Amino acid sequence: MRAGLAARERRRQQIERQLTTFDLGRRLAGIRTRLVGAEGRLTGAGSGASTAPMRSWGASPGRLDSLSPLAVLGRGYAVAWNADQHPGRCATRPRSRPATPCT
Repeated sequence: MRAGLAARERRRQQIERQLTTFDLGRRLAGIRTRLVGAEGRLTGAGSGASTAPMRSWGASPGRLDSLSPLAVLGRGYAVAWNADQHPGRCATRPRSRPATPCT
């Protein structure tokens, strides 16, 4: 009789282990844990990928503004025009040399 009880106890433990492996609550908890980890990795990767282009895009208006004619005049430079009403190049010359028209 004791042998029969021991065999039944072993069979009960075996069935209990099988039921534990097929427990949907535990399986879903494991899947949920993996999903949370994957979401964190995707969020981190996505934020890093979008930050660099936004930084370079944010600096573009400042560089573009520094090239505008008003910004050049604001820094103390002047734009010279030649006789044809086109922008020309003038260099500062010593007073001992005769003045030459801007070209």
